[in-house]
Amino acid sequence: MININKIKITLLSMLTAASIAVIAVLFNSFFSKPDLYTMGAIEVPKLNINLNNDSKLKDVPEIEKVETTFEYKVIGFIAGENESSVIVKKGNKEQVVVLGSVLDKKYTLISVTRDEIVFQANNNLYKIKNLVGK
Repeated sequence: MININKIKITLLSMLTAASIAVIAVLFNSFFSKPDLYTMGAIEVPKLNINLNNDSKLKDVPEIEKVETTFEYKVIGFIAGENESSVIVKKGNKEQVVVLGSVLDKKYTLISVTRDEIVFQANNNLYKIKNLVGK
């Protein structure tokens, strides 16, 4: 036969032991202090930048803006940090171009932002002003 009083005393003693353990941890957390270390000053190296030196700027050839025809019309875009894509239309054909993929075996999609879409063909960059939704 099961003695109910023994079960009650066993459960009560287990709860009491657990309560004492929790109270001990609580008191330990009140009286323990974190180890703080003092760090010295960190020296940042000084950089000498000469903004008046125009000799390097004269060596760079000027970028010429060349007007070309891009056969596709941009009708939609998704501009994200990692994944971007553009929906283009030529005639009655629409295509989705993902960042890094090649359109019509010629144009590689380089970047997509809210303001500009950049394709590359050979050594030429095609910067298209993004007018979708504006």
